[in-house]
Amino acid sequence: MEYSGGRIDHGHHDGVAKRALEDVDAFSAAVEKAKEMTNEEDTLLVVTADHSHVFTMGGYAGRGNPILGKKVGHLEKEPILLFILFCNITEALIG
Repeated sequence: MEYSGGRIDHGHHDGVAKRALEDVDAFSAAVEKAKEMTNEEDTLLVVTADHSHVFTMGGYAGRGNPILGKKVGHLEKEPILLFILFCNITEALIG
């Protein structure tokens, strides 16, 4: 059995953080399904990647703030900050 999470890469190359995260979730569900369908006594599951991309989660967003949107300020003077720092530099320069 083989499952490829190649759509994760497409999300990164297109600069669409939400799609990349949704595809990571789908990949995780596929790994869980493989674990359900096999026996760990006689099956070795290998989960790996052929490369990666930068995906940084930073800032001081409190609980309940959406990671795909802007930080909700607690004070009127507090700046609105994005929580995910995400860029595929090749596509950003070429694209």
